[in-house]
Amino acid sequence: MKAEYIPNRCLKVTKTTNQHDEIKSKILLSRKTNILHLSNLNLDLVFPEVFKLTNLVRLDLSFNSLVQISPLVGSLANLRILWLNDNPLRELPTELCNCKKLAELDLKNTFIITLPRELAELAHLTFLNLQNCPLKDSLQNTYQTGMVTMHKSLRSKEDRRTYKQKLMNKLCEWVYPSVDKYMVGDMVENVFALLKGCDSAVLKKLYRDCHTIFPLKFEQVDPNAIKEKLLKVFDETREREEISKIELEIKAHFTTVPLDKLVRLATDIHRKGYREKLKVFLKFKQQVFAGNFAELTADKLQQNLEAYRKAKVEERANAIKKLNSKIGNLYSDEKLDAEVIKKYTQDIVAQLKKTEKIVNFVKHYKEFMPKPHELKYFDPVKVVDAYNARYETKS
Repeated sequence: MKAEYIPNRCLKVTKTTNQHDEIKSKILLSRKTNILHLSNLNLDLVFPEVFKLTNLVRLDLSFNSLVQISPLVGSLANLRILWLNDNPLRELPTELCNCKKLAELDLKNTFIITLPRELAELAHLTFLNLQNCPLKDSLQNTYQTGMVTMHKSLRSKEDRRTYKQKLMNKLCEWVYPSVDKYMVGDMVENVFALLKGCDSAVLKKLYRDCHTIFPLKFEQVDPNAIKEKLLKVFDETREREEISKIELEIKAHFTTVPLDKLVRLATDIHRKGYREKLKVFLKFKQQVFAGNFAELTADKLQQNLEAYRKAKVEERANAIKKLNSKIGNLYSDEKLDAEVIKKYTQDIVAQLKKTEKIVNFVKHYKEFMPKPHELKYFDPVKVVDAYNARYETKS
């Protein structure tokens, strides 16, 4: 987009009677259709009557000369689509966040540099076009990653503003009531400047626990110390919550184990970084949690899991080797090549899949493998289907 916007027509125009009549007729029609198209009319302002059309679903103001949009746009509670593209538009009113149903917002080819953080409240906004807008670098990077990241970024900015104001009010009222509120305000600004990269959860913690995080005396306030204490408290709280979740997951499988032993093991799992493996541990709980529960550690669980997997691999390899030998013996008179025997074995194994089934099939293979003179009709699918019908359905 060019650095300077050069409109094709004058920004300030005297609307002709015909133009007025056209706009009025469009507004009148929109009362029936709930759709209003006012594009390519060289408008430099939006008629107030437009914002009284509270049932409007789509509003098209593209290709005009609009530099700003009235805050009254927030009265269009049912608006779903808003086209403002190709206008010398500089900013959006924060009141746009009142259009809760807005799903599509086109700002292509405008002078928009940044977006009001209040747009985070538009939960249904799934399409936002900011093509060829001179966006701030941070907003440009966020926009390129998609709407999910855009919503998250706006939400973070809105939360930051909200928690800053809440913290200010709480400190003035309950922690430092005798201190000048402007001094408290400056201190809060300094603290938030240090917390610029922190997410909403950290700021929420600061607001909720400000009584314990801030010193009793205002003159002892050190923004750097507050940040350090906040992050420590936040990490400790998050760790406790995570350990509690691990504990509950284990408790669901081992209901009779004492609480202190559960907490000890859950803490070890969290601190050793085995949280992501917990589901696997519990999937094979009989083998992984074997032994005295009081002696179990996160490392021991991992060792038990590795030992179990190694044993299963060996069991499978031995079962396949045994099946291969059995098939070879079964057709020994046919003098089949070793590769052919191996192929028969692999085909059967591919159909059986599970190690347990392979082990059991070896016990009954003669019942299902074709007779030597029927080998040319060998079909592993039919062989395994017959096996499943007899043995697996019973189990």
